[in-house]
Parts: sequence; structure tokens; C-alpha cells
Amino acid sequence: MTTNTILVVDDEAPILELLTDALEIEGYHVLRSYNGAQALEIAREQVPSLVISDIMMPLMNGLELCRRLKADSRTARVPVVLMTAAALDQARTSNADAVLAKPFELNALLQLVAKHALPPPAHDSA
Repeated sequence: MTTNTILVVDDEAPILELLTDALEIEGYHVLRSYNGAQALEIAREQVPSLVISDIMMPLMNGLELCRRLKADSRTARVPVVLMTAAALDQARTSNADAVLAKPFELNALLQLVAKHALPPPAHDSA
């Protein structure tokens, strides 16, 4: 498992940029994908410490991405946070580790990340 690496998956570029910037400020290394199919490949190759995914996306939605990640022995232990504006009921009955309703407060997302991902390394002030 790659410590402190978060895979963010969303087909909307502004959301992907916002999440990337916020997570990098917090000290995480961020991998990005615009769809679930590409995200699955990235996760299998680099095994992030957390996946944050939108549900409604082209090629493979977040629910299917989550199902496939949890079914693969390489990525089964990677926590998955699903974000959605419309599919809350589906998300809550999925095997995701957490669900975040859109729109959300950035602090709420960062709290979920802190709870589920490995913490970033301590900065050396020396």
C-alpha cells in the first residue's frame, strides 16, 4: 500500500482540481482519474491508501469501481469514499467505507480522509 497516496476520481474537472489542491495542501500525494475504468487500472498498479470517487461517471461508475476494488485481493483493503449528489441510497447500500453527499464542506471531506487514510508524514522542522 502506497502511504499517503489518495486516488481522486471525478469526471468534473473543477471538482477534481479542488480536491487535488486541498489534499496536496494537507500533505497527501494525489493520483487523479476522470472515470472509473482508468481509476481501477491506477489503483491496481499503485495501490493508494484511499480512493475518493464520484458515483455518476462515464465508462464505469463509482459503485462498480468500489465493487471491483473490494473484490480484488490487491485493493480489497483500500478504503473507498463515495461522493454523490443523486445516488445517496445506492451509495449507502454499497460496500464503500464512507459516503459524502454533494455538495459538501471541504472540512467534512478532509475529516473523512483523516479518518480513513494513513496520515501524511510529519514535516521535519529541523
